[in-house]
Amino acid sequence: MFVFEFAAPAEITSLAFEPRSSESDSEADSAAQSVRVETSTQGQDSGYSTLGDYSLQVTSKLQNFPLSHPVTARWLKVTLQQRGADHTSIALVVAFGHLQPTPPSKPLSGVWLWDKSPHHPDDVLFKSAGGTLPNSPDPALAKETYWMLQINQHDNDLRGVWCHTTGRASWMGFGSQTGTHITWDRSDTPRLDDGVVNAEGNMIVGADSSPSGNLEPDASAGVEQTPYVLLRVAADPDCAHIQKPVGSGQNILVLTEDGTFGDHFAPVYDELGSIGTESPKPFPGYRSTPLAFGLFTPEALTGVDVVVLGWVCDMAKKIAPWQAQALLDFTAAGHKLIIDDADVCKSTDYSFLPYQFRTSNPGAKGAAGHNLILVEPSTLGNDAKDSKEYVDLESWRLDTGNQIGDANTVTTKDPHWCGHLFGTNALNVNGFMHMYAPFGQGLIIFNGFDWDDVAKPTYRKVWQLELQQPVPALLPCTEPVAAKFLVVPSKSVPFAPGRASQVQVPLQVLANQGYAGTVSLAPKAPADAPWKTQLSVSQVILKGDTAPLTFTIDVPANASMGAHEFLVTGNDTQGNTASATITLVAMLEVASIQTQNQGCTRRLTVGSDALFAFNQATLTPIAQKTLAVLGPEIKKAGQHPVQIFGYTDSIGSESYNQTLSERRAQSVRDWLVAHHFLTAGTPIQGLGKKDPVAPNTNPDGSDNPAGRAKNRRVEVVIDTCK
Repeated sequence: MFVFEFAAPAEITSLAFEPRSSESDSEADSAAQSVRVETSTQGQDSGYSTLGDYSLQVTSKLQNFPLSHPVTARWLKVTLQQRGADHTSIALVVAFGHLQPTPPSKPLSGVWLWDKSPHHPDDVLFKSAGGTLPNSPDPALAKETYWMLQINQHDNDLRGVWCHTTGRASWMGFGSQTGTHITWDRSDTPRLDDGVVNAEGNMIVGADSSPSGNLEPDASAGVEQTPYVLLRVAADPDCAHIQKPVGSGQNILVLTEDGTFGDHFAPVYDELGSIGTESPKPFPGYRSTPLAFGLFTPEALTGVDVVVLGWVCDMAKKIAPWQAQALLDFTAAGHKLIIDDADVCKSTDYSFLPYQFRTSNPGAKGAAGHNLILVEPSTLGNDAKDSKEYVDLESWRLDTGNQIGDANTVTTKDPHWCGHLFGTNALNVNGFMHMYAPFGQGLIIFNGFDWDDVAKPTYRKVWQLELQQPVPALLPCTEPVAAKFLVVPSKSVPFAPGRASQVQVPLQVLANQGYAGTVSLAPKAPADAPWKTQLSVSQVILKGDTAPLTFTIDVPANASMGAHEFLVTGNDTQGNTASATITLVAMLEVASIQTQNQGCTRRLTVGSDALFAFNQATLTPIAQKTLAVLGPEIKKAGQHPVQIFGYTDSIGSESYNQTLSERRAQSVRDWLVAHHFLTAGTPIQGLGKKDPVAPNTNPDGSDNPAGRAKNRRVEVVIDTCK
């Protein structure tokens, strides 16, 4: 006697039986000749009524028995008439009809034990429950015998992850639920084909492959299906905690396909093993938690500061719209989304992002690269060796064991992406390997470098700077990733006032994303510094490569103080253009501090060019000497209320300049507090472009660099009457 359970009450219209699977004489001796069928809607052990007794021909053909009227059943009991003393067999029992479309009583989210051969006579599940399937299997079975499938459900959308407690998780795929019917994507391995979930929501049954024949009345046999059963596990274990969090401090959620860090996630590198003989320490101040991205829910973002999408191939295909929206809302609210992708994926697709892009992917070639250029100095990395954001690209390039050649280079036309580090991969494709895009109050960063460089100091420094980057981000964006070509880098260059000198600035013209063409180059001196300039070449021919040049400026002995902006601009015949801005800054041991007294107000003003590099809010080393003079001037005024104001010139957007002015005022305040000239509660305010002290433009509307230089300032205002 066998009891079959349908997923939900079913309306049966026909029965069919196949007594034996072949026409061999040995099977004929044991094939069932008579069966009794009973049905119940109450339970597997009660409430049965007889549907009929059916005599069978001893054949391998499917024999169909239509019912006189449809019968509703949840359980079907089939009793074989004993034949002979040894055994009685039947190859196939089929009920035709349809399930009532009643959805299960609870969502499918949770951990399910996967039995991929439930028909096997030695199946542990049947043995553990005395010959029947348990409603809730022993969790120990998952640890000892079976794999698990953890389902993540949102409305009717399903995401799945395979795992075992002794290994790592793996992406299973995605699907949907309609009533009792479960449809799975069939493109991933191991895969599940369509199935049904029972009304109680604790069992899913289906098959792992498609049938070779049709199960229709009077159809021939030959079904090549491997059935599966999924049983909900009530508690521990689960696929979401294959690997424990590492470190303490700021929370990083790391979304990967397998739910682990592997041995290549830089912030936890030392905790999980090292490559070669090096064993650097993990980053202090960060707590990294891994999670298989298929199990990601909006609730996982609680208390998280940074999300890392790590090494997920063709992400747009796999991420659900509701998961993507949760990540974008998180980022726009003032957080960081870091995408780390190289080496593993042959193709990438980030079309789920608001600013879409794809990449050129060499794959795991173990290839060194020798072209890596900083095109936009920022707090994500610059070339000033005395800066805490310095990234030593030269040492990385010269390291013969580098795998810069395996890095992904970006191919995108979206103008929102800002370029930072530019290189050439093993496919000889030029492009940005590191870029960023402000999004709302947050920041999206793409890091295309190969994880096999995890032991390289510069690679690790890039990671540290990404994690340390404040949001909203105060980052320049003068080098768009979508540009056809670039003239780089824009930078500040010091000159010594009071004597004639010649400043030489090495530049490069970079072909981006395979660009080919002729670029004409021309320098432009500012009106306040009409000095002699010269380019080593006036034209370069690009064929997807790079071309070096040198920009020379003759600085006279009577050069005026302050900052002077020079341009080197490239143009091609298709109307494409790109420029590098070279800002010459007079470097003094101590910059002048202007003092203005008016009524109860004493105003101490320092030009920001004497304190900060171009587009930066981090104090330069020479700035500290100026502040060391400013501090005693504040103390000399006595115990009075102090405020610090930051100002910018008119170049750039209102929001960008507002943030820049605030950060600069804060940097000055923090230094003065650290050196005991002010208290920590001293108020600061950024005023951006407001209250200029000189015209930003000339009467004819042309640019006035000298006026803009005066407007870039920090003011310490003391109320001497209080």
